[in-house]
Amino acid sequence: MYTSRQLGEGLKENLTDPYDPIRVAKWADSVHFNHCLELPQELYDIVTSLSPMSFGPEFEYSKEELLILAEKLIDNEKGLLEKLYNHTLS
Repeated sequence: MYTSRQLGEGLKENLTDPYDPIRVAKWADSVHFNHCLELPQELYDIVTSLSPMSFGPEFEYSKEELLILAEKLIDNEKGLLEKLYNHTLS
């Protein structure tokens, strides 16, 4: 099973400078492709919500939002998807 901690650590690794939303989206696609059967529903939903960032700025999350998301995933916090959608992670 792919864990919240693994997802958070992987996300954090992809938030290096300079921040590149397309790199994050491609990483999310690879997690989806390689682990879709092992992802709990909430993690699956988070991964699939990051993937569209490659489609344009209107689908992007800021680096700060994603750093907060990564930390909360590492801490195994629940209910993150709605906060991500609403931009209320802090």
